[in-house]
Amino acid sequence: MTRSSERAKPLAVTLAGIFALVLLAPHQAEAIPAFARKYGFECTQCHTAWPKLNAFGRDFKMNGYRIEGELEDEELSQVVSDFQNWDKSFPISGHLKFRPFDKKENHDSKIRAFHEGEVIFAGRAYENVSLFAEIEAEDENDFVPEFAQGVVAWNPMPEANLAMGWGPIFWADPFNTLSDVRRLTLTHKGSFDMGFGAGERLRKASQWIGAYGRLADNRVYYLGGVTAGGHQVEGEGDKDVFGRLAFEVTPGVYAGGYVFDGTNAGLDFTRYGFDVQIEKSGFNINGLVQVADDQSVIGGPKDSVTTGYAEVFYTFQPESMPLIVPLARVDFLDDFTDLTTALIFYPVQNIKALAEFWTNLDTPAGLDKNNRFRIQIELLF
Repeated sequence: MTRSSERAKPLAVTLAGIFALVLLAPHQAEAIPAFARKYGFECTQCHTAWPKLNAFGRDFKMNGYRIEGELEDEELSQVVSDFQNWDKSFPISGHLKFRPFDKKENHDSKIRAFHEGEVIFAGRAYENVSLFAEIEAEDENDFVPEFAQGVVAWNPMPEANLAMGWGPIFWADPFNTLSDVRRLTLTHKGSFDMGFGAGERLRKASQWIGAYGRLADNRVYYLGGVTAGGHQVEGEGDKDVFGRLAFEVTPGVYAGGYVFDGTNAGLDFTRYGFDVQIEKSGFNINGLVQVADDQSVIGGPKDSVTTGYAEVFYTFQPESMPLIVPLARVDFLDDFTDLTTALIFYPVQNIKALAEFWTNLDTPAGLDKNNRFRIQIELLF
């Protein structure tokens, strides 16, 4: 058997699984995601431009994928017994990514025609219990399916919720500033992608347990928890702590901060940051300043590195699709300064096409600048 045929098997199995699950879903789905199928939403009900959440989407996420203040309708929810209650519409969505062009300076261009496939399960497992799970397969890993995220949450009231699972430690945070998963760009936010001295990356999945909620008429949001150090799959090693506070300054303006403290491979680290999110008249501004205090040698002193980003995008939102979103982000990464620009186009609500250009604006002495241009098409159903 050839290596190419061996690689083809995981891809074939993954694609077959995705399409089989979609075919088994209710026929009224009409190629739209699970929550839209259940509630009859348009994608823009929860998203400024998916995957970015708007105010309604943040409330929906924090309420355990329920509409706040509304009881579940029998048409949407199936009550089997006092202890068995779930969504009638099977909570599954598919996400396919195609990348016909990918060119990095001084490298050959790539035709990554099929780049990645994801199956996402998200919804209610019981009256006050919600779940989220994601299985993905991408070309960088020979299309071998991987379990990317899995979280279960108990959502009894807005003021107090419990969650635990495998994923980024700020998974439960509903704001767009700390989420690398909900970025609009292909390029990762540098502050979450850098490991610094201790090698701890904020966007990487970990085993964690946390509590979160909203206070003061939903104007104050908190999150706190404990996570296994070093991203150990079985949760071994040191136990790190993280916390988060965010405030609604005025409608559409949010500000907050976070801290993450622990040990990775014997190296102590502390991360803390301050972020702001502004949503006004179609403009969306997200900003972050982060300080990383990390040991690079066990028992040695900590080195402090300040990073951050500033991002702005505008949504040209006509009464009907298409939706056009120009975006620019500058990442400040110690000795590097990077610029990411993108033009994002939604011909219909569950199809996204973007052209993205990334480049170094500044690099350390002796290191050449680099750039990359990519085109990607995504289908969500």
